[in-house]
Amino acid sequence: MSGTGVIQILRAIVTWRPSCRHSAQFPAGRKKLFVVCLEAVAQCLRDSPVSPSLRRLRLTASGAALLAAGALLIPPSAASAAAARIAPVRSAAQGSAVIKPADEFMAVSCPTATMCMAVGDVVLGATQTMLAERWNGHRWFVTPLAHPPGATASFLTGVSCSSAGACSAVGSEFDPSTGGGPLAERWNGSSWAVQVTPSPGNEGVPFAAVSCGSAVSCTAVGYYDFGALGFTPNTFAEHWNGRRWTVQSLPPVGNPGADLSAVSCVSGTACTAAGYYEGTSDQGPGTAPLAMRWDGSTWVAELPPGNAGQNDTSGLTGVSCPAPSTCTAVGESVNGGPLAVRWDGTMWRTQMAAGEFALLGFNGVSCPSVTACIAIGGTYGQRWNGGKWALQNIPVPAGAQGFNLTAVSCTSAQACTAVGSKNMTPSLVSDILTVAERWNGHAWVLQATPSPNPA
Repeated sequence: MSGTGVIQILRAIVTWRPSCRHSAQFPAGRKKLFVVCLEAVAQCLRDSPVSPSLRRLRLTASGAALLAAGALLIPPSAASAAAARIAPVRSAAQGSAVIKPADEFMAVSCPTATMCMAVGDVVLGATQTMLAERWNGHRWFVTPLAHPPGATASFLTGVSCSSAGACSAVGSEFDPSTGGGPLAERWNGSSWAVQVTPSPGNEGVPFAAVSCGSAVSCTAVGYYDFGALGFTPNTFAEHWNGRRWTVQSLPPVGNPGADLSAVSCVSGTACTAAGYYEGTSDQGPGTAPLAMRWDGSTWVAELPPGNAGQNDTSGLTGVSCPAPSTCTAVGESVNGGPLAVRWDGTMWRTQMAAGEFALLGFNGVSCPSVTACIAIGGTYGQRWNGGKWALQNIPVPAGAQGFNLTAVSCTSAQACTAVGSKNMTPSLVSDILTVAERWNGHAWVLQATPSPNPA
């Protein structure tokens, strides 16, 4: 395994599972310690659900990595461009073992009560490519994507639809000649097209999320790497004006860096992004929640309640703004449980989420109005009624050995769609299928989703 591969995997863990952050650090120039390091990370991950975002960066490395003790296999990114096609193949032989596919939804956007678009990735052995599926109010269908020229691997982590005929999806692609870079595609109601996206850095430049305030205005956020070891991400954002993507200027935050995980735009001139920033002190390094607001001309950094300089780890993974002066952001608290903070137009305030000491952190949130939000956290959901958060019962797919909801989108308090994946075996990287569930105002109901694979 290459040193770059180790670094990228560790950066993914640092970014998306703050509680595993300290397990992912090892001294520069001491590559022989990576096995010990990965064993520690593997142990931490065994106690956590596999966050969709954990896989966000795995294709920016050239190579594969096995986290020791058999905990997690990161598939390699060196797959041929010709292999990045969708076909109904259910397994592939690799040596004497049978490698079953891993199909995952990472994000979803529902512009109407009868249309949703979900995106993610499909992995089969050494091949990984993008996945998009559309719900028409009755069934889910695979929607073929356009593949970036020259890319040997690609995946999608965010999607936003301003209407049934206007969606933007973002993620990352790997080109052997240029390395990893941001990726954006546009849906016109009948097909997807790759868009040109400038890169602010020369390594590790994935988009994490996107939000479209209108049919001609979308903002995507993520990070680019400015550190030699990959432990120092820097926030970045790009804006699409209906014609092209341009890099935006963001204020420097964190010591040494920060990352943006989510974004929500109520218009072309009002966006809020959320993530985490890093800090250090005599007590050790830590992470804390980070928010940034865009007013149409400038990004301004805000720090919701939290402290990154006392060896504590917390951060935000989702944000939803039903109005310019009202946002709810969710993530992981310093206790490793669900964290919810609310912007009231003047400041961020912590809300009391249910199960703070019994549940793991939130993955995403959607607020269809200023008095209604749904947040999901892997195997559970919570509903906010304008006054308090309450747990929801979400059915577990039959036969699933593991279950992880990664994103949610609501058009009203009675109509939401949550997506993610289910593990049909104890493996974290094989025999994984997409999952979608629908909230009807009274209960969550499982939906059937096709699970295609690259061939």
